[in-house]
Amino acid sequence: AMASCYLLLALSSPSAVRPTKVVGLGEVLWDVLPGKRLLGGAPSNFAVHAATLGQDAAIASRVGADDLGKEALALLKSRGVDTRWIQTSPIRPTGTVTVTLADDGQPDYVIDQGVAWDELDASDESWIDLAQSTAAVCFGTLSQRCEASRAAVTSFLGATDPSCVRVFDVNLRQDYYDADLLLSGMECSSVLKLNDEEYEPVLSLIG
Repeated sequence: AMASCYLLLALSSPSAVRPTKVVGLGEVLWDVLPGKRLLGGAPSNFAVHAATLGQDAAIASRVGADDLGKEALALLKSRGVDTRWIQTSPIRPTGTVTVTLADDGQPDYVIDQGVAWDELDASDESWIDLAQSTAAVCFGTLSQRCEASRAAVTSFLGATDPSCVRVFDVNLRQDYYDADLLLSGMECSSVLKLNDEEYEPVLSLIG
């Protein structure tokens, strides 16, 4: 929600280029909670919020050729998000995260590995076309835990216009981050989003 507020402020600026696309770049996944399943992933949530606010929203990600992938695509389309840039893996499953609540009410995440969004395909030429028409993009740390996806995210960001608003959403999940990833994300971002629990660990990592 905070990132969405920053986005609206940036796009309402008189000097800002009017957007053609607002893009969530990275993971699309299902949060599996006791008794229910919710579509999640920070970039996915960002795109859904942008669509709700009337923006021309899209997601650049990857799902499996499975029922969870089909369900994710259908749900995103129903919420007004353009899914044409969500790739499909013929081998890897759609991402899932098992969520449990600790005694203090804070969520604990177990993120499955070897899933579709771990192999984002940087050679997809349609992604470069999308990047060149992107006015704002949200990307994070989690989707870059594997080299292939990190390369794809870097390639996409490098193809955006200098005027593009780049929102870097820090998600310190398990051990899927390091100082180099944080610094590179900060260097190419316009907006940095992190919560109270992430603030001090980030400062200690980057010195």
